[in-house]
Amino acid sequence: MQANRKVIKSTAACLVATLAGCSNGVSSRAIEQASVFGSEEMAAYEGSINHPAQVPLVTLSRGASVNVLHDAYGKDYWACYVRTANGVEGWVLCTSLDYKRSTGT
Repeated sequence: MQANRKVIKSTAACLVATLAGCSNGVSSRAIEQASVFGSEEMAAYEGSINHPAQVPLVTLSRGASVNVLHDAYGKDYWACYVRTANGVEGWVLCTSLDYKRSTGT
């Protein structure tokens, strides 16, 4: 049930981004090897010693291109919802990308 809520939340966030005219996202590149996960929470806990390791949807190599569809801040993380060149969508830590958040100016 909780997994379904996460999928619905991610889908809703993408819908909001699409309606806002951001469907193509902001082009970005991985500055280090990075894992793309199916949920924001999984990305947030990547490398954590007190949570079991999660299996990523895909691993980005350094320099891989992605489109950042939107981002989210948590208590101790900054995660980006991305679309890879192969069309895989998921969450990655923004600090693994050269992504700079637009300030709207």
